Amino acid sequence: SAWVEKCLNNLNDMIIVTEADATPGVGYKILWANEVFYNFTGYSPAEVIGNTPQMLHGPLTDKSVYAPMKKALKNWEFCRVETLNYKKDGTTFWNEFVVTPIANEEGRYTHWISVQRDVTERKRLEGMAKHNEERYQLAFKGANVGLWDWNIITDEVYYSPIWKSMLGYEDHEIPHLLSEWTRLMHPDDVEPSLSKADDFIHHRTDKYEFEFRLQHKQGHYVDILSHAFAVKDDSGNITRLVGTHVDVTARKLAEKKLNYESTHDKLTGLVNRREFERRAERLLNSAVAEQNEHALCYMDLDQFKVVNDTCGHIAGDELLAQLSGLLQKVIRDRDTLARLGGDEFGVLMEHCSIEHAHRVASAIQTAIQDYQFIWEGHSFRVSVSIGLVPITGADSTLTDLLKDADAACYTAKDYGRNRVHVYRIDDEALSQRHGEMQWVNQIQRALVENRFSLYAQSIQSLEQNSAGHYELLVRMLDEKGGLIPPGAFLPAAERYNVITHLDRWVIENAFQQLTQNPVFLDSIDFVSINLSGQSLSDATFMDFVEQQFKQHDIIGSKICFEITETAAISNLNMAENFILNLKKLGCIFALDDFGSGLSSYGYLKHLPVDFLKIDCLFVKDMLHDKIDRAMVKSINEIGHVMGMKTIAEFVENEEIKSMLVDIGVNYGQGYGIHKPQPFVEVLSQDVSTKRASA
Repeated sequence: SAWVEKCLNNLNDMIIVTEADATPGVGYKILWANEVFYNFTGYSPAEVIGNTPQMLHGPLTDKSVYAPMKKALKNWEFCRVETLNYKKDGTTFWNEFVVTPIANEEGRYTHWISVQRDVTERKRLEGMAKHNEERYQLAFKGANVGLWDWNIITDEVYYSPIWKSMLGYEDHEIPHLLSEWTRLMHPDDVEPSLSKADDFIHHRTDKYEFEFRLQHKQGHYVDILSHAFAVKDDSGNITRLVGTHVDVTARKLAEKKLNYESTHDKLTGLVNRREFERRAERLLNSAVAEQNEHALCYMDLDQFKVVNDTCGHIAGDELLAQLSGLLQKVIRDRDTLARLGGDEFGVLMEHCSIEHAHRVASAIQTAIQDYQFIWEGHSFRVSVSIGLVPITGADSTLTDLLKDADAACYTAKDYGRNRVHVYRIDDEALSQRHGEMQWVNQIQRALVENRFSLYAQSIQSLEQNSAGHYELLVRMLDEKGGLIPPGAFLPAAERYNVITHLDRWVIENAFQQLTQNPVFLDSIDFVSINLSGQSLSDATFMDFVEQQFKQHDIIGSKICFEITETAAISNLNMAENFILNLKKLGCIFALDDFGSGLSSYGYLKHLPVDFLKIDCLFVKDMLHDKIDRAMVKSINEIGHVMGMKTIAEFVENEEIKSMLVDIGVNYGQGYGIHKPQPFVEVLSQDVSTKRASA
């Protein structure tokens, strides 16, 4: 009817009506089309009416498209089809049409009506997207890189399959996610990411580069590194944003692991010294700037060496690990517990008065001394010496703070171990230790500048038929050449592990001077050289001594090494091995300060020494003290029974010397016999004497 025709002409879509019964040899015929169709295709009614719809079909349409349409027409069913159709001028367009059968009043199908629309632009975009997809996949194939492409004008977003696989979502889930994309992002990353994107879009920065976390479909977060660049039109307006997402989760995990390993001790899992010092520096700055009070606790285990020497380092490591777990239960949650190296630990107590810190330190001391460590049937108990220092800003540098803590800890050891010592500015013991610390730097500088000198003291025979020998002593020279007595620097060298460097200097210089003075070397029985306990524990020291003998071609019997009783007892196995190895070269050994230990006689049978040097503690008062005299006599007799010769130290006068002769002591040494003098003077005097007698 005219009314229906008018309505169809007013539609935006193209409408075509085709007869339902195909004429044999001709096929379906077009009966009517609306004005939209004619305007769009350029055909006239005379060119279309009576013709079959095939006249409109372009040559490039896949013939398989018509199969479902023919089936639908045969079965009088609705169908939707996309075909490539002709316009009158020969150009083509993509046509999407829906074909519906029309029935008459009797219910018999008589016509087909198709509603058609131009979808060329959509097909072009789809083709471009497919082309881009193929291009993107080719470019990013094999790389863990996801691509996204945001058309700002159409608000369409393309995400490559790799991007989707990073987060585990299906295609149909993506549109919903994009509407709330910030929901995918970790809450801590949303605001920084939006700020970065806003700067980028509004030209405040030329590039977008940011790391954030996006939530995987399974719930965990994936670390993403995002890069983006803008596509602009001729007017400079941004039309598209294109970027990449790189899954950097593995890298972030590796960085986290590396950061953990760089700040934590591998054995105990505690904070290491480097991180401890960094945090201590922060507290120190806080104390200065905000007037906060904190505390630093420096701990050194007592008797830990016994566990290592008895059961080995594996047992020692296990003890350290167990004690770490124990200490973590004692300190406060916000405090920092660290292993500073070896058997040393530290605790940083934030916002803690020195009084409260002392209570915590005392609890640590009690927990450790009450702890029983069992290893392969052995049971051990260790204790701890603790130095406690307030962090109030009085210490201007971290170095000063750590130095005070170290001094307080070792003062606790000096006072008997297993105790807490609080640092105070007016503490005399700490002042002494600080003085020793200053000596360490001076000793090291003097070694570099060769500001040490050898002195010699004669050890005289108390028997008429025996020759004497000399003990070599080390002296330090100040920067102006002044003499520094050994009591000033040797305790610091011992305490701070510099003494082995001095031992090496003495041996090297003594051997050199002896080699240069063969007349003197021939005229004496031997010279004595002191060795520290630390040198006995040094695995490389034996090789050094043997190398010096070879280099200077000195006969071993011309050298006597003196080892203190305390050093020998502390390193019994090493001392015994050291003595036995050098005796193979002919060297002689003396046990110095004998009698100062509590179990001297029990250890003698393990040490094949040639001389016992009776401690000066007994010798100096033997004229007036019967007990001291009895001790000297006892040591002398024990030494002779074991085939050793004896040397009495601190022989200050003829009366002591005479009494030693009566007792039967073999040698005497002290100011009453010979005062120490520069070794070069002894060498020159001896040479002059030999030449005069010749």
